[in-house]
Amino acid sequence: RQGSPSRGGGGGIANEGTATVTNCTIYGNSGASGGGISAGGNFTMNNSIVAGNTATYIGSPTGPDILGTVSAGDYNLVQNTTDAVL
Repeated sequence: RQGSPSRGGGGGIANEGTATVTNCTIYGNSGASGGGISAGGNFTMNNSIVAGNTATYIGSPTGPDILGTVSAGDYNLVQNTTDAVL
């Protein structure tokens, strides 16, 4: 999805449980933090692209593309890894 600004985290995906994305592009989203993905739970990503997302929170952490810990499988591309643990 191409999300509009979120007041919270995760403009594209806000995960607090368990989630897996496979063969996905997460692009052009905006949120206070974790513009593309806010990974607060168990999040796994396989063969996916996360790029071109923005975080609007002024301060730290922001995680423009990903905020949090992601279990990364094969062949992922993340444009900005600030505040992401892959």
